[in-house]
Amino acid sequence: MNISDIGKQIVLLRTEKGLSQKDLSQMIPVSQSTLSRWENGTIIPHFHQIERICDVLNVSLEQLISQNKSEYEELRKRNLRQKCAIVILTTVLLVGVLFMLLPRYEIVGNSEIYSSSYGEILRIYVEPVFFFTENSADVYCRRITKRYNERSDLTAVEIVFVKKHSSIETEDDWIISNTYFLKKMSD
Repeated sequence: MNISDIGKQIVLLRTEKGLSQKDLSQMIPVSQSTLSRWENGTIIPHFHQIERICDVLNVSLEQLISQNKSEYEELRKRNLRQKCAIVILTTVLLVGVLFMLLPRYEIVGNSEIYSSSYGEILRIYVEPVFFFTENSADVYCRRITKRYNERSDLTAVEIVFVKKHSSIETEDDWIISNTYFLKKMSD
């Protein structure tokens, strides 16, 4: 006997007794949705609930499950292990996909300060680890820029995104360069 057979047997015996799902669920007592899931084979009731169903429907255990208690509990445990394995596998898969989809960046090369008509600018070279999107790059740049807001010697921070495994000195290898002016604290 499998899970759906138990559910079908509950439905058969319940309807033979002229009971609705609502009636039987109140007599057991469980929620009507739980009884429905038992009958659909979505979940398996605990053995004590099976005994209660047998009492309420006035049938023997063999008529309902045609198995002994240990065989029934083994079926129930096997079903639970399968569902747990599916949940764990799905969770691992989702976390892996999310990790792969999130943009990641890594600072490469030496940062340098150079002078411009605006003042001293800190240039930081960044390489995308997974993939590059301008939106995620902007968020990353703003986060880095916040680190340097308190430095009085700097006017701006320039973040240069470079191609993977390329030379940071050659502007041809740059993907994009963003300059962020720092907020100066007024005295």
